[in-house]
Amino acid sequence: MEVQAMLRSIGSLLAGELTLVISSFAIEFVVDSILLRASPHSFANNQALAASNPVLAVTVGYTVLCSALAGVVTARIALRSKVKHAVALAVLQEALTVIAMLKHPELAPTWVWACNITLVPLAIVMGGKWGAAEVSRLEKLPKV
Repeated sequence: MEVQAMLRSIGSLLAGELTLVISSFAIEFVVDSILLRASPHSFANNQALAASNPVLAVTVGYTVLCSALAGVVTARIALRSKVKHAVALAVLQEALTVIAMLKHPELAPTWVWACNITLVPLAIVMGGKWGAAEVSRLEKLPKV
């Protein structure tokens, strides 16, 4: 039984990370496509999008929302200590962000890195709290 719980814990973290990566890249693909088509004079290519502070602000916004969703998914899948699993995901994501920032600081302005370092883990934990609360609420509903 303990191995099953450990696998479920690992699975919850993997599912949360995949949720964050897949949802944020999917939104980025859609948003970038729309902006490139809607405003070809302002945004000739992806490099122009990456250089635009308003576009970067939108990117930070949906990344934070995707992070919260990742926290919810992690908490919902974990068998116990649901918020602790979300915290573990936040720590993992924080480490990945710091590694990316140190290896490729040119990929984003400092303010974007700062937002990602502060807001993403917070959103993951808040999402985890919400996911854990939802599980608790559902468990209290009468069985049919």
